[in-house]
Parts: sequence; structure tokens; C-alpha cells
Amino acid sequence: MDKKNTAPSAAKYLADIKAATGLSEPRIARLLGVSQPTVNRIVHGQGDCKSTTWMAIAELHRKVCRRAVADGPPANSTNSADEDATPTSTHRMTP
Repeated sequence: MDKKNTAPSAAKYLADIKAATGLSEPRIARLLGVSQPTVNRIVHGQGDCKSTTWMAIAELHRKVCRRAVADGPPANSTNSADEDATPTSTHRMTP
């Protein structure tokens, strides 16, 4: 019997982030340190992402989804997640 890959995808994580925060693709791209077309390609399953991009997506997902669970559903779609949603590992960080 074939087993399906049940690991979360970058596209799923980005969809969760958008649903939890109401952030636009350009804003998510800025938070991740990538371009908006890169985010769009990942969202639509049109390409793989670099490991550093995947790590930044996973960290942002962890932050916003953990907060969304703690805070409950958003009352409106303001971008209040912007300040503390920045992932700790992005393309822009230097050693």
C-alpha cells in the first residue's frame, strides 16, 4: 500500500499564514526576505523553495499560528502581526 507524504508543504504553511494574519503576498515576501513572485510560485505549487526560504516560512508559521491559537480568531483583518511576525532566520541575516 502506498503511503502519501503527509508532511506540511511550504504552500500550506503560506496559506495558513495568510488566513491567520490577512497579510498580502508582498508583505509576507518582505517578512521572509524573498520576492513576491517567489511567494506566489510557492503558494501555487509552481516550484520548490530554497531551504533557507522553507526555514523562514516554517518559523513565521510557528509564530503567527501559535499566536492565532492563543488569541482566537481575528476581529478584523488588520496587519497587527507585522511587528512580531518577523522570522528569526531570513535571507538577510548575516553570520
